Amino acid sequence: MGKPLVGKRKRGHVVRRQKAQEPQLVELEKTCLLIRGAKTSQTSLSFLRDIRKLKGSSAKLFSRKNEIRPLEDETKLEFLCQKNDAGLFLFASHNKKRPHNLVMGRLYNGHILDMFEMGIKSYKSIEDCIKENKRAKTTDSPSFILFQGDVFEKDLTMKTLKSMFLDFFKARVLEEIDIPSVDHLIVISADEDTIYVRSYVVGFKMKSSANKISDAFTTKAPKCGLIEMGPSVDLTLRRSRLAAPQLAKQAHKQPKQNKGPKKIKNVSRDVLHGTSGRIHMQKQDVSKVVTRSRFRKALKKK
Repeated sequence: MGKPLVGKRKRGHVVRRQKAQEPQLVELEKTCLLIRGAKTSQTSLSFLRDIRKLKGSSAKLFSRKNEIRPLEDETKLEFLCQKNDAGLFLFASHNKKRPHNLVMGRLYNGHILDMFEMGIKSYKSIEDCIKENKRAKTTDSPSFILFQGDVFEKDLTMKTLKSMFLDFFKARVLEEIDIPSVDHLIVISADEDTIYVRSYVVGFKMKSSANKISDAFTTKAPKCGLIEMGPSVDLTLRRSRLAAPQLAKQAHKQPKQNKGPKKIKNVSRDVLHGTSGRIHMQKQDVSKVVTRSRFRKALKKK
């Protein structure tokens, strides 16, 4: 008789799902949940729909209303994110005290890492941009992200907010870029009171020749212009909840495989100058060096 089976054998799709949820050396694009609260305004709901168009398949928009207060009780929010295997969320709500409210946050190990509550001051949707310019259409191509303003380096809160925006809009890191294929730009600017988020389409200018060859495919740098694509939104920071220092350190910890080559003593690497090193030599005996006067005496002897 064979040995009795200890426990149930897991099915293939269960094993593959568990393996996909394990920590990876190079993480792919994170799934983002777009959640609407019990009461939402038309402005905040339209912003969620535009973010869904912008992020594509990596975002899930919930059509039903959810009675959630993220900054007071996060258990239900963590349950929804764990169920959908999402590492990011954007929650929209509206009330008299906090109109057109947005809560953006990240998760680590199934629990909320940090959150930011922001309010919408002004908003321009993708449909409004298309009405003004027909070339302003959504694209699924890789996008550049540009941050403007010294406010992002002011304190820990703004630095964390910059990291969250980068995590929210980042799709994947590219080692090589084909210039004509990148036609999307996200610009995030900030001053003391307001955060400006703009999305543009990069339009490459065509040559006036008969064959209509684009400048982007030549060796010269192409001429390009920016067309506002939307969504364009002005935000004000209301409340924030940062992660504990120990938890933040644990979340940003990287494995040894991602740290690159081992550091060599007295060798430094720079983007412009490449690899440079320092060499330590023994003390040189100057008395044995052939000077100009000794060289003349040697010639006279010959």
